[in-house]
Amino acid sequence: TKISAKQAPSGGYRSITVTLNVTILAVDPVVTASGFLDRTVEIIPGTPQQISLAAPVSNSPGVWTFTSSDVAIASINGNSLTALKPGKVTVTAVQGPALKFGASKPFTISVFVKGRQSLTAPANVEKLAGDPDVAIAYPTSQSTGKWSATSSDPTIAAVNGSAIKLGNAGTATITLTQEATDSWIASSTTFSVRVIGVTPTLGAFAPFEVSVGEKLDTPKSPLSNSAGKWIYSSSDPKVFAVIDNIITGVAIGSATISAYQQPAGKYGQSNTLQTTVTVKAAPVVTPTPTPSPSASPSASANPTAAIAPKASASLSKRVISIYAVNTGSASVIAMIDAKIVKIGKHTVAPGNRKVSVFVDGRLIYSRAFNVK
Repeated sequence: TKISAKQAPSGGYRSITVTLNVTILAVDPVVTASGFLDRTVEIIPGTPQQISLAAPVSNSPGVWTFTSSDVAIASINGNSLTALKPGKVTVTAVQGPALKFGASKPFTISVFVKGRQSLTAPANVEKLAGDPDVAIAYPTSQSTGKWSATSSDPTIAAVNGSAIKLGNAGTATITLTQEATDSWIASSTTFSVRVIGVTPTLGAFAPFEVSVGEKLDTPKSPLSNSAGKWIYSSSDPKVFAVIDNIITGVAIGSATISAYQQPAGKYGQSNTLQTTVTVKAAPVVTPTPTPSPSASPSASANPTAAIAPKASASLSKRVISIYAVNTGSASVIAMIDAKIVKIGKHTVAPGNRKVSVFVDGRLIYSRAFNVK
């Protein structure tokens, strides 16, 4: 403002006016950033995302103005920022003058707009064990982030640089991951690699024999270039049974055994082979009685007769209970209809049910029940 001073005329002097300018300086507002901090916004390309900008805290009532360094990446209207595409912008906030306060100094933050991609997974792969390596085809991406690949089971499909090395038979999941950048968040997608096992080459499956009551934990199996486990099944469990993959002679006769090899390593499941199993009578062992020291010569010549094994069964509602006594070390096999079961209680379905008990291949008990 201008201040004038005028002196009145006096004596031989005339009046004069002099002026001076007085400048009142505005007070600088006291400003803190508070919630005006760097921000990260995630968007799906083509779908703008809006956020509100928090102004710095000031003791001035002046109006804040926000500007963007690149409106193609993020535009600003009032205190609302609209993220348009991946990139980085600098947002500047300036408070206008008000009352005794002047304009604030500019405050700046960085806003990172990061894109989130939906990657298209490569097609699943099916190959034979022993096939050449499979090149990894990474998805099309707008990001420049570095790619990496991992396998859920390297014994089946191992990542070897930019290719997949095939191993054992089976299925593995390959995960492709692209690192995050300033403009894009990390992304990943998966596809499966199925390695089909080579069919094993098998030798002949020769017929073999087993005695009644004898158990074959490791029967002679066909020659094979695979290490897979052999699985057996019987065409007639009344002649020989397969329980927990153990072949057990039940009664004199013959039946067909089927065998196949489970997958192992680079080999898949084998073809099924069949042969004949002949069940022969158990060898008869005549025990030699041991005379008692106090027994007379005539008494020691008449050994005590062995107690015969016995079996029984009962029905209560839908539970059949099977019992066997005096069996010693003999082989005991119980059956309900044509299914081998353990000695004890069994819940059965309604209908006619036949219970049979064999001791060393000899039928010692048979009874039919009408289960309601």
